[in-house]
Amino acid sequence: MVNNSWDGARGDLWYQAKVQAWVAAGIFPAFSAGNSGPGCSTLGSPGDYQEAFNTAAVASSGLVGSFSSRGPGAFGDDPY
Repeated sequence: MVNNSWDGARGDLWYQAKVQAWVAAGIFPAFSAGNSGPGCSTLGSPGDYQEAFNTAAVASSGLVGSFSSRGPGAFGDDPY
């Protein structure tokens, strides 16, 4: 597993070949969702790739933090 907190612009393809290479090598790509919420479609790249997994910030109430980014990603939300 690779766990990162990278935050590029939404729909940025710069990281995609790297993330796809990790997946091909059997490495699970996990990213923080980012802090651009609370609106929908606020995930940045590379967390918005279909190959990636995102984790949102969670408040002590157990709900997604008001500041946390949310999907769907720029590339959809249906993993291959």
